[in-house]
Order: sequence, then structure tokens, then C-alpha cells
Amino acid sequence: MLRIAICDDILHELETLVSLTEEFLAAHSLEAEIVKFSHPDVLLTAIETESFHLYILDIVMPMVSGLELGKEIRRLDLKAQIIYATTEPQFALQAYAASPVNYLIKPIERQQLFDTLTLAISKADLSEEKTFAVKKLQTVCG
Repeated sequence: MLRIAICDDILHELETLVSLTEEFLAAHSLEAEIVKFSHPDVLLTAIETESFHLYILDIVMPMVSGLELGKEIRRLDLKAQIIYATTEPQFALQAYAASPVNYLIKPIERQQLFDTLTLAISKADLSEEKTFAVKKLQTVCG
């Protein structure tokens, strides 16, 4: 199942992002678990034991910026999809250090978020199974 983490320290912005994401999922008949984080430290603690396919992050937050948060997510998970949603356009170039799918400026335009979610979900690795190759060695007696 698709797992989405949304982190924004401004409660009404967090609720808007959650609501739009839920609307997108319903419109596309997708099942997902959305976990809300109102502080970046709580998300940092969560990713020590949990993983998410998709992260939607604000940039300007207390203690840990969304830029630092994105870099840490990328360090732990190369396949995670990251979307930045912020009021601050001046961080766009710095944000690309975490290889985000997109950098959206608030107020978030519904269709732009939907298009970005479509792209991010198409890139997400939703396989639950971990596979690995096993090489059979031949024993030669002689």
C-alpha cells in the first residue's frame, strides 16, 4: 500500500495538503495511508523505523528546515519521492540537492499538485517484496 508522509508546521497548510491529497487518491481510486507531521523532528524520528513512498514537505519549519529533512530522507531512501510545497521560492535551487519530483509554491494549485502526485506515484517503488538473486554453486569432487 502507498504510504505518504506530509510535514508542515502550519496546521491549516498541513490540513490543506492532506485534504487535496485525499481528494486526489479518491479521484484515482488509490488506497494509501497518509501520516501527518506538524514538526520536522517528529518525522525525522519516524523515518528511523518507518518508510514512506512519498513525502510532501514544507521548507520553512522550526529547528530542521525542509531542505535538511529532504537530504536526510534521501540519505536513508534513494527511491523515496519528495515534493516540496512552500511559500518561499528562493530555496528552489537548494531543494534540488534532495532530487525532489517538484517544488510547488503555496497557495498550492489543485491541478498542479494532482499532476505532481501522478508523476511521483508513477515513480514510486510500491513493491513490498524484497528480492535478491541466488547463485547456485556447483561442487566438484575430485
